[in-house]
Amino acid sequence: MPKRVRVPDVMVVTERPSGKITDQVPVVVAEVLSRDTRSIDLVDKWEEYAAFGIAQYWVLDPERRTLRLLRLVDGAWEETHLLDSDNDTAVVTVGDHGSVQLDLGEILGG
Repeated sequence: MPKRVRVPDVMVVTERPSGKITDQVPVVVAEVLSRDTRSIDLVDKWEEYAAFGIAQYWVLDPERRTLRLLRLVDGAWEETHLLDSDNDTAVVTVGDHGSVQLDLGEILGG
């Protein structure tokens, strides 16, 4: 049976991979939605990333100008932050790795 490999738009791992593919479970995976990949990112990858045990899943929607930050809790995604035009910044804790300040305007380029 072939093993599925997902390549997220962005991922954060704790150690530098030795090659192009890593078998580490990422700390954070981020996907940028597009019309062509929207259903894959919001259905297929959503389920696969949870099953794989990825701690955080960030979903950037440039069309709607939103960034949803989700964390895995007991096998299910729980939204921790929603950045949008009304609430465009957040300080996000990334597990035991510290915090990062996010600014939706900077991410989307204005």
